[in-house]
Amino acid sequence: MQISTLIAPGRPAKVLSMRRSYFFASILSAAPVMLIGLKSVGAAGLYGYLLIAIFIAIGCLYISKRIV
Repeated sequence: MQISTLIAPGRPAKVLSMRRSYFFASILSAAPVMLIGLKSVGAAGLYGYLLIAIFIAIGCLYISKRIV
């Protein structure tokens, strides 16, 4: 079973373009950098992890809705 059928069972899977995959990779690759930054200043905690997760979620949602 494919992941796309689990997420959106009524829609067929789309091929991810290079442009969109670049934007998704940029957002996802920012998370480890932010985590290292939080740890370096001693602010790594639940609140920091939650903020990074929200940033990733909003970034991916924005890319999936706006970038064609």
